[in-house]
Amino acid sequence: MFYTSDNNNKMAIEELYTSDMAEWYDKFYCTPTELHDHLKFLKRIFNKHKVKSILDVGCGTGRHSIALHKAGFTVQGIDLEVGMIDYAKKTSKEQNLQIPFEVQDMRKINVNKKFDAVIVLYTTFSYLRSNDDIIKALQSIRKHLKPNGIIIIDTFFVWPHLAKGTFKTEVRDKEIIGNKTFEQIDSNKLDLISNRLFVTATFKRKIGNKSLPTVKDKKAVELRLFLPNELDLFYRLTGFKQLEIYGDFKNHKLSNEHHRRLISVAQRI
Repeated sequence: MFYTSDNNNKMAIEELYTSDMAEWYDKFYCTPTELHDHLKFLKRIFNKHKVKSILDVGCGTGRHSIALHKAGFTVQGIDLEVGMIDYAKKTSKEQNLQIPFEVQDMRKINVNKKFDAVIVLYTTFSYLRSNDDIIKALQSIRKHLKPNGIIIIDTFFVWPHLAKGTFKTEVRDKEIIGNKTFEQIDSNKLDLISNRLFVTATFKRKIGNKSLPTVKDKKAVELRLFLPNELDLFYRLTGFKQLEIYGDFKNHKLSNEHHRRLISVAQRI
């Protein structure tokens, strides 16, 4: 992984994850409808595998951790970003919730506990660009899973868009919640030889009619792209068995019709 410095001289993979942007990330990155779909999807799988305890890897501002905790699960969250963890701690404290949140690297997790499930959502796994880092992360996760425990990895899936000619080199998203407006412009570049997506994001924010300073990534964020059989191979190398692959959080299996996401469910063996 590589890092850039934010204005507080802390380290962040990208500008969106700095302390100054944490509140905006929390508010605009996962609408209540999306979170509802995610929870419904996760709870169905967790009930199937009798999951009670969960490690949320790359937990960000803690939205999924907090929601799962409220749903009755025992949850712990880890993330590499100090700003994200600080915000997660603040939010859970304000709601009088006892959820442990820690700054940790998924390649070398050090939690003195084993869990029924580990979740790695919102493309977090794609920050592991090298084969060695992927293997280290899966080995580290496996050590923190109980026998027959499961892992759920969620990342994007660009290949159908390339085949159909619908891949966009620029993506604009704009959301308005209350008096706050958040606009993100992504400049995307693919390197098919190295299996990488390079994204440079620009963030525009307004409170009422007042525009806040524009925030832009200082350099392109490099993300690894995955195929289902590629994940399957990494699982086999690290003591997992891939069980199911979904194309979205609405329980559709990955297919030519349903490929919004690549959501893989695997089990420790």
